[in-house]
Amino acid sequence: MPGAILENLSGRKLIVLVSVLLIGQVICFLVGGLVAPTPANADLFLSIKCLDDSGSQPPNKWLYSRGDGHCTDISLADPKLVGGELMANQIVFVFQLPHPREGRILDYSRWQQNLIGVLQIDFE
Repeated sequence: MPGAILENLSGRKLIVLVSVLLIGQVICFLVGGLVAPTPANADLFLSIKCLDDSGSQPPNKWLYSRGDGHCTDISLADPKLVGGELMANQIVFVFQLPHPREGRILDYSRWQQNLIGVLQIDFE
């Protein structure tokens, strides 16, 4: 008896039912392809070198690269760094993501399931 519904449909009603289902599938495919965020996307983030004034202790505050209370940016050619006044544990590489967008709030989509980061360090 599972085929009883299809056997009772006329050819015209069956064509309408299949057409509606096919159009619904095409609409769902277009929404997924045009509206949904990209599943795999790569962004390049450059770090800035900040001076951590807490010394050798673990830092007890967040270091920000922009905005209010941003950290002190230093250059790797800084005379203090080259002269040996600064220690390696006072230099922190700071990344802040996502990138600021014009007129948008800094946030990721709730549809983003995971965030994978690859850190590639190049020294001159």
